[in-house]
Amino acid sequence: MKLGIVGNLNSDHIYRRVQLLQTIFKDMVVITRNRYVKKPGDNFEVIDLSQKKHGFLKTFRQYWWCYKYFRESKFNCIQAFYALDPIAWVANVAAKCPLILSTMGGDVFLEEQQKITRFTRANTLTSLKDAARVTTLSLYMTERLKQLGIKSKNILLDYWGIENFWFEKADTSHTVKKYDLKNSHPIIFSPRLMQPLYNIHVILEAVKELKQQLPQIKLILSQYGSCSTYKQVIMENITNWGLQDNIVFLPEDTAREKLPPVYQVSDITVMLPPSDGMPMSLLESIASQTPVIGSDIPHYQQDSQPKFMITTGIDSKSVAREIQMLIENKQEFEKLKKDGVNFVKKYYQTPNINPKIYDGLEKISLGKLRILYRMTLIFLFLIEPWFAKLLPTRDAA
Repeated sequence: MKLGIVGNLNSDHIYRRVQLLQTIFKDMVVITRNRYVKKPGDNFEVIDLSQKKHGFLKTFRQYWWCYKYFRESKFNCIQAFYALDPIAWVANVAAKCPLILSTMGGDVFLEEQQKITRFTRANTLTSLKDAARVTTLSLYMTERLKQLGIKSKNILLDYWGIENFWFEKADTSHTVKKYDLKNSHPIIFSPRLMQPLYNIHVILEAVKELKQQLPQIKLILSQYGSCSTYKQVIMENITNWGLQDNIVFLPEDTAREKLPPVYQVSDITVMLPPSDGMPMSLLESIASQTPVIGSDIPHYQQDSQPKFMITTGIDSKSVAREIQMLIENKQEFEKLKKDGVNFVKKYYQTPNINPKIYDGLEKISLGKLRILYRMTLIFLFLIEPWFAKLLPTRDAA
């Protein structure tokens, strides 16, 4: 059985899924728009579209090349990670085999997480509705897909597990020494991307408010996937608020395998997106027995029994209050650690591939007119930059 994959292999989580798929499919081809260097153990072909130089019309020709490739390739099915990827849209139109779309959050919540144009939205929703199967990471994402008009029979819940090393006791001595954390308390960790969506500035302001009572407080910030303009705002706030001695920055290239000591040396993890899927950083923190304070969004409440985290409003006073409460309430602190680990072990302890994803797949026949309509949508998406001022974007909620 031959599997085609569309996705960013530089994403740790997608790469791990591809690694697991190697145990099922002996013949795989990964098509990626991101520059990628093959690693030992990669028993799959990689088509790196970033290497294809086509001059001024690079993007158009890149998509046309993909269209012809998908038409000519004899895949049994194609699995695309992230429905907002334009190559997934092209695969939907061109491929003669069933399409599986594995959603990851932003491609379900759309305007809640980013600014998108009408043609980005139209292409994404069309592909989701055409797909033979759509996988989700949580019950909340499943319900949102139904609200978007995706048929229930085509949606499959696919819990992504985490590796066992997250549950193991890590040696934190090097981390304590490297970042001078010996006399720090409490230590707060923000593992999400340094982008406006994750409200890092709110966490920073909460630390500012707590500093008077907790002068030894430390905030560890991830720099992975930083937005340069947003990072500049964060740096200015740190200087203006006199927090230089209270902030630790992780190197941008910190590998996931290096993060367990960071989680375990931290007292609390804070993450504040206004909407979310089931982020791996949340599961990794809980598995590391580091309690989480997160946004008060329906997903975290609907998918969790028992309670495995503290939810809060996305404002500095609420976040500061919850941090203070957890630090002072040792009983609640220990209960969260215990219940959280039990929750992750029950649903997410081992990375696995749900075999039902690939059972009974049937290609949905689109017909010539529907294919032409979808190709037109992709073309309009391509030329959008040239008349973007005439087409307003949908603002993030």
